[in-house]
Amino acid sequence: SYIGKTTINKSQKADDVTIKVVETDVYFDYQTFTFEITNKRDTPILINDSNIDSTMYIEDKNGTHYQAYTHELAESDTKISAGQTQTVTIKYYSRYSSNKIIKYTVFERIVLDYGAYSHYTNIGAYKNFGSIRIEIPQ
Repeated sequence: SYIGKTTINKSQKADDVTIKVVETDVYFDYQTFTFEITNKRDTPILINDSNIDSTMYIEDKNGTHYQAYTHELAESDTKISAGQTQTVTIKYYSRYSSNKIIKYTVFERIVLDYGAYSHYTNIGAYKNFGSIRIEIPQ
């Protein structure tokens, strides 16, 4: 069910967090992206707010969102310590189509201070989020 690999090497930075899309592997039933995530903040970050669905996705040229398989990610995959760079491969629900063009990878709700976030009893009160949207060159 493997279709092919594309090297991308495109990055975007916001809030002292840089996310680089290294490559993508396309399969018949899904697509994976490998990211290098660099956290230059002095606090650990979480690239996915696990309390809210649909915060990590890829988007095609028509604006259709394909969600990440977040249930397959351990917290160690999504938590990046202060001053560290980590590589993570994320799988997305994206059935292969020869005319589908993925335009963006999106991290819509990055927790910018995991230490504070993890101490909230009412997670809905936490407001320190970032967002990174990376355009995929065609």
